[in-house]
Amino acid sequence: MKNDEQAVQDILFCLTEFEADPFDESNPQLRSLQSGLVASNGLIKDFKTAPENGRKQTETLLQERVFTKTKQLIETIHKNKRRNFTSEQVRSASGTPMTVANMEKSGLAALLDLADGSGAIKLESALERRVTIDVQC
Repeated sequence: MKNDEQAVQDILFCLTEFEADPFDESNPQLRSLQSGLVASNGLIKDFKTAPENGRKQTETLLQERVFTKTKQLIETIHKNKRRNFTSEQVRSASGTPMTVANMEKSGLAALLDLADGSGAIKLESALERRVTIDVQC
């Protein structure tokens, strides 16, 4: 329970720090809670179409596998190819295009190097409010 309460506090901290309150209709900005980056127009469009696409896929699944039985219920359901923040393209300081996932990995690696190498910062304090940690290196 304590971990859940801390997770909620961390999310609230990110929403405040990134000025991204999803419930504030006067300033509707979709941001990554991990990096603070504002969503691109393409990502926002994809996000807005997700509920309708999900409804259509649900109807298709029920029609094919439950009502008409043209497909077996246990057949593979292929993964959706939805956009997300980690697949978005950004430009590094040098102008090189890279994905947000690679940018975040590079930033985390630099932070770890700084904490480990010089001791200038404490790793615990740097990661204290981090909402997610990508361990898929």
